[in-house]
Amino acid sequence: MIERLSNIGLEFKCQLAPDQDDLIREIGYSAATHKFVLLRQQTHLTAGRFVDITKKFGLHAPQDTWANHKEHPEIFRVTNKVIDGEHMGWFGDRELLWHSNGVLHSDPEDCVAIWCVDPAQGTGGDTWFNDNQLAYEDLPDSFRRELEQLHCIYRPFAEIHGNQGFYNFDDFEAKEFEKMANRIRPGEETGQKANWIDQWQTTDGIVKKLVVDHPVTGEKGLYFPFTMIASFKELSQAEGKKVFDRLVEHVIQDKYVYKHKWSKGDLVFSDQVHSIHKRTPFTGIREVFRTTFWYNLNAPQKQQARASLDAHLN
Repeated sequence: MIERLSNIGLEFKCQLAPDQDDLIREIGYSAATHKFVLLRQQTHLTAGRFVDITKKFGLHAPQDTWANHKEHPEIFRVTNKVIDGEHMGWFGDRELLWHSNGVLHSDPEDCVAIWCVDPAQGTGGDTWFNDNQLAYEDLPDSFRRELEQLHCIYRPFAEIHGNQGFYNFDDFEAKEFEKMANRIRPGEETGQKANWIDQWQTTDGIVKKLVVDHPVTGEKGLYFPFTMIASFKELSQAEGKKVFDRLVEHVIQDKYVYKHKWSKGDLVFSDQVHSIHKRTPFTGIREVFRTTFWYNLNAPQKQQARASLDAHLN
């Protein structure tokens, strides 16, 4: 059974297993089209089964950092948990501002899967997700045409937004930050693309189009992880600030946002092309497992998934 969530996204009411190939493809297609998919209380999963499932959604690029799961390096641990003095993951209990995955990479993964191992026992820790395709489609035609000509310049510390990026790293996290620079798409050779840390340190920043076509649907939408935007290539700082402020106010309206309060076992899939997300600060111990991937749906698979999804929703 599939239901529409409030404002954006879909909820699949089922227990997911690695052998459900058709269902997995339908969920992946739904993440691309509706930007957010929720499956509640998937407490039957293990770390290994979580990886087995998400590998069927697309291509993974395991990372070699201390925050990755030791037996399943595809998993990135997001937690403030400390055991015997050892940090178990990154992005502890502070606020994570609006962002998308890997914005400083030339080819960031298309989707994020998040499985809640242990929800915060205190307060906070909710995650908000938006739909930047819907937000783009609701803009006036003339403004959309203007935006299609623009390129954003990204840096870790975004002057135009007046903050220090999307997260305030502590000293321990900052030491490992550079290891995140070496992620490449499977099948590519190491060194094919410039290390993004070198790129933003030695150039004027990383440049990406503001309006992009989705790799699965071909639909236009905003690629707008705004906390990392330093400026617009084609605009003066003053002109860019006006566009920036207008877009930020527009895309974070409630009608484009779903706010999720986590329960143990909740599993979500969040598109990273036409969507951004944020996390509220929290108290207590919280741990989620995260994998990231590039969509890998061929034309017949997309057609089948679209037909099945339409049948469920209509």
